[in-house]
Amino acid sequence: MKFETFIPEPLFREQSGDETLLAFPYRVVRLWKLEAEQFVRQGLVSMYTLLPAMQGVTAPMLLHALEAMESRYQRGATLTRHLWRFRIILHRSKTLTQQEKHIVEDIMQSYDSLLDSDPEIQAGRAQAAAQAAAQARAEAAAQTAQAVAQAKQETMLLIVQTRFPDLVELAKQRTAHLTPGQLDIITQQIALAPNEDMARFALGDVAA
Repeated sequence: MKFETFIPEPLFREQSGDETLLAFPYRVVRLWKLEAEQFVRQGLVSMYTLLPAMQGVTAPMLLHALEAMESRYQRGATLTRHLWRFRIILHRSKTLTQQEKHIVEDIMQSYDSLLDSDPEIQAGRAQAAAQAAAQARAEAAAQTAQAVAQAKQETMLLIVQTRFPDLVELAKQRTAHLTPGQLDIITQQIALAPNEDMARFALGDVAA
């Protein structure tokens, strides 16, 4: 686990009553409890991509890690994957100050062209952008629908206030969560209602 979180126990086990049918033993590694210095001191370059999540990490330590990873993996796909994970963890790190993050990020900008040319990263970015765009469209549609419903409710309440003022509070309660289409129906019924009883019936009918 990269960042502090709740870890369920056990995570991978299938039970039938008291009998264990299938179990996957595993060991949880809590990176936020590990000391970064020990990995740097031992030269464990394969772990350097995870350093930003560890205790005791510093900007100079991470700059050294970047140089070591580039030296080990050269400028190929393996380095790209390590740098991609490194940057994601760096942004989410809770063991570094913002100033330290900026120092490391400034150096990481020299790898931008390498990251930008990787097909997997490009595909991931495109997917993330598509998901963000879809979410933005959904939120915009929801906001538009809410605005339309609010405008229609206000129109309906104006008609109720004009024709049947005693029913305003009832109308507010019964139409607070109606769709624009439902509000169109009730507005027409209120406008054509010959008396208050019919208007009251219309409110109850639509709400039901």
